[in-house]
Amino acid sequence: MTAVCDGMNSHGLPVTRLYTTQPLLLQSLLDACSSKVQVDLFMTDLPTTEAVHFFQPLKRLEAKLSSVWRRKFYLHSLPPPAGGRQELARLSGVPQGQIYLEQFMPVNRAFTKPTALPQPGEMFALKFKAQLPLEEDFLRQLGNPLLLQPQDEVILVMLGSQPTASAVEGYARASLSLPKLESAKRYVLLACGKPRVEAYAKLYADMVRLAKESEGTTTVLVPFTGQDAKEMLGRADITITRSGGMTAGELLALRTRKEDQKQMLLHVESVADKRATKILAKHLQKSEKQDALEAAFEESALEGMVPWEAGNARYLMKAVGAKVVIPKIFVAVLRNSSALPFTVDWTTLLRRRGFGLDEIAFATAPPSGCEAAVCTREFDDLPLPETVAKGNSSCLSALRYFNGPSLTSIHLHADAVANRRGRLKNGHMCNGASFMVRKRPERVGAFFFNIDSAAQAVTSSCGGRIMNCGDFVVPHI
Repeated sequence: MTAVCDGMNSHGLPVTRLYTTQPLLLQSLLDACSSKVQVDLFMTDLPTTEAVHFFQPLKRLEAKLSSVWRRKFYLHSLPPPAGGRQELARLSGVPQGQIYLEQFMPVNRAFTKPTALPQPGEMFALKFKAQLPLEEDFLRQLGNPLLLQPQDEVILVMLGSQPTASAVEGYARASLSLPKLESAKRYVLLACGKPRVEAYAKLYADMVRLAKESEGTTTVLVPFTGQDAKEMLGRADITITRSGGMTAGELLALRTRKEDQKQMLLHVESVADKRATKILAKHLQKSEKQDALEAAFEESALEGMVPWEAGNARYLMKAVGAKVVIPKIFVAVLRNSSALPFTVDWTTLLRRRGFGLDEIAFATAPPSGCEAAVCTREFDDLPLPETVAKGNSSCLSALRYFNGPSLTSIHLHADAVANRRGRLKNGHMCNGASFMVRKRPERVGAFFFNIDSAAQAVTSSCGGRIMNCGDFVVPHI
């Protein structure tokens, strides 16, 4: 390496400045060349605390970076989420005076020029490169270049050089259920990977088949093999990508364009239900249910990622409002509506939320013991609360509260009458020992059916149990 720096290279000239994106061999590079060469290291991930693969090699060289290699080594990075050069110095060990905060990562220059790439909502002729006979035939029928009108919506699904086939297909099928566009078309561009890889050639063929099956709708599926996609990224109204370093840099660069407000979605793999449920239980203590559900999904999804890519995702979520997504909730995310991104593990959730065995049994067991659900709404022939309570004063109070006022004192208790009328609709006494209460599931997720508080009081005070009976809960004592 020393000889290369001294001039034994293709140009025959001594190297005066060396640019690199890899910190791993930095010590060898600096030992060989630093006496004559300035070394500039460009960070190609986002500068977060999770980027240990980049910062740890630098941290090990901290003493030399501030002494022997002072004025010979410089770190270039996007600004961290907070703290500027001071935070980068803390993470890397590089002195602040040797750190440059850049506006862009070292991405293709087209991403850094405001007019080099098409904008969302711009008329553009998009040219594809056919790399398979099937692709050549498909593009001939589609039209190549594909003329995009200003009103056309473009969704780009690009999940890296090794896309998960089931995810690509999942987004393709989900897009077909999006609302119909008026006087416009929706083009869903599907990156299918390298055509010479058998699995990706099959993915491409499967997507062409699905595209032909969906012909005649305003949503047009356009699968393509691995090729330069910067113009697609530029024109897309919605992008679904992973959170790799260079992709993140390209997305951030595009967002600096004045008119580019594309919606950026970050694909993650499906999460484990039990792990997500544990995180959900924690968030339910301080958030509304839908907020807790989204937070639990995000946290569990990012936990399962390579740490620095999870850091990239968090950076993008904060900087440009990116959202994590899986095919299952794709449509709901675009509609800004509620969705259940994982299956709640009821036993885990209720145990962590402090519910007892009866409540957990109600939530998790199939309907059973529902003979009590066939009962009368006539109150005259029911046994008196005193008879049922058998001297248990707290049980007696709970029964009286559930039953509401007596018929002879209705005119004295207007509030109680209203309470009783509400209970006749959503819950009523079946016999002396069972009480029907209609389940009231939450709008999303049904984390726990809201049993009428009066019925819960009867169950706990009178030593009863709760049965799950389809649309009703039957507290039985």
